[in-house]
Amino acid sequence: AVAAIKKDFPEGIPECGTDGTRMALCAYMQQGDRINLDIHRVRTYRFLCNKLWQASKFVFYALQSSPSSSSSSSSSSSSS
Repeated sequence: AVAAIKKDFPEGIPECGTDGTRMALCAYMQQGDRINLDIHRVRTYRFLCNKLWQASKFVFYALQSSPSSSSSSSSSSSSS
């Protein structure tokens, strides 16, 4: 097994991250009790989790800045 890993990953196993590993394990649990963990699939889940994190940060930032700008524009229009 070690020789096969060295052959497949001569520079070592790439960093996968905790969230990507958790998502991959959850996806594998639907298949049954045997898991053949594919590092490339785990890395794909890592990238997906990163995209979800970045999108949620963008949405939260947009929501935080949105009420203050809309309330100031509505109060200026109601005072005229």
